[in-house]
Amino acid sequence: MVSCGLWSFYKGIGENGQITIAIAEDQEYTRKTLARIVESQEDFSLVGTAQNGEEALHLLRQHNPQILLLDMLMPLVDGKEVMRQLRTDITISPGTKVIVVSAADKRELAAEMFTMGAIYYVVKPFD
Repeated sequence: MVSCGLWSFYKGIGENGQITIAIAEDQEYTRKTLARIVESQEDFSLVGTAQNGEEALHLLRQHNPQILLLDMLMPLVDGKEVMRQLRTDITISPGTKVIVVSAADKRELAAEMFTMGAIYYVVKPFD
C-alpha cells in the first residue's frame, strides 16, 4: 500500500516518519480488517478505531490523525455528519484527510463526499 501514489505526498510527515491513521467503521470485521492492513505497513501508525460517529469525533479531537478511514453508515452520528463537523469545527482535526469506505456504490454520494473534502472513495467489500 505504501508504494501507492496516494500515500507518497505524506511520506515522512507523521510521528516517527509514519502516517497517522484513524478508522471509523461500525462493522467489527471490516474495522479489524482495516486495522490489520494499516498495522502491517511500517510507514503507517494506527492511532485508534471508532465504531460510531460519536467515537470518531472524539478520536479526531484526541489524536488529530493525518488520515481518517470513514464509513458512511454508522450509529449515533453518521459519516456525513462526521465530515461536516470535521470541515466546520476547527477544534476537531483540521488537517485530517478523509478516505471514505462505504458499501454505498452511488456516484451521487461519492460526489457529495468529494465536495465535502474526501480525497478518496472506496466501495466495500474489498480485498
